[in-house]
Amino acid sequence: MEVTSTGKENLNDTIFFTASSFYNNKTTVIAPISGYLSEVNITNGLNISRDKKIFEILTKEYNALKSSKDILDSLNLGKKAGRIEIFAPSSGQVSDLNTLQGQYVQEGSALCNIIDMGSLLFKLYVPLQYHADISPGVSCTLLLPDGQKFTGSVKSLFAKTELNSQTEVYFMKPSTLLKIPEGVNIKAYFVRQKKYDSQVLPREAVLSNETLEEYWVMKLINDTTAIKVPVKIGTANKEIIEIISPKFSTDDKIVTSGNYGLPDTAFVNITIEPDEK
Repeated sequence: MEVTSTGKENLNDTIFFTASSFYNNKTTVIAPISGYLSEVNITNGLNISRDKKIFEILTKEYNALKSSKDILDSLNLGKKAGRIEIFAPSSGQVSDLNTLQGQYVQEGSALCNIIDMGSLLFKLYVPLQYHADISPGVSCTLLLPDGQKFTGSVKSLFAKTELNSQTEVYFMKPSTLLKIPEGVNIKAYFVRQKKYDSQVLPREAVLSNETLEEYWVMKLINDTTAIKVPVKIGTANKEIIEIISPKFSTDDKIVTSGNYGLPDTAFVNITIEPDEK
């Protein structure tokens, strides 16, 4: 068996929540008149600039009379009359394009959306019991599924609660420009409390019951005997666990290996590391 003593560490009490990506600024291009799409100059996923010509619509009347220039002239229908050109109202990426050239569209129907790729936000889903821990302006660490990390900050609280899960929805903005699809689920880590000079032990020194309701360590009271000491734990990570109580002396020796399954009082054989001799 091996033993150790408590140490001091600065710890962060961290909580994390799920968030999903979305683009906040989308412009819907609407058909200003009913007619036939004579031109469709874009495709889904295409990045376009503002004022680019993206559609042209021919009215039914123009379509019916276009074979007779004399009739068009006699009706004072100029070259552009009955031909409606539609230009991109903003720069961005084309999405939701479901119309084809030659298709008839109704006035007011949506032709496509243009997404502002600089408007990426995240919807953060926070259970109601953590309401006091999250507020606008609070920063966090965002973790993408591929392991990339970047910082973000909470912008605002959405006015509606997710009824089924009883969670609040916050909007978060990343600190760097990202281009990722909508609907990507990420994790957002928040430091709830910073703790300085916390009493810690290696994870292997702390034992628990199956329900994780009770925790204890095996402390030496002499060279051959270890006793069970209940402990209250706090913040933990992959390597260490904070021991809130009791307070141990740096001279106290805590068993770190061979401690599983020992009774309240056990006879032990301690292995001394070479540098401890």
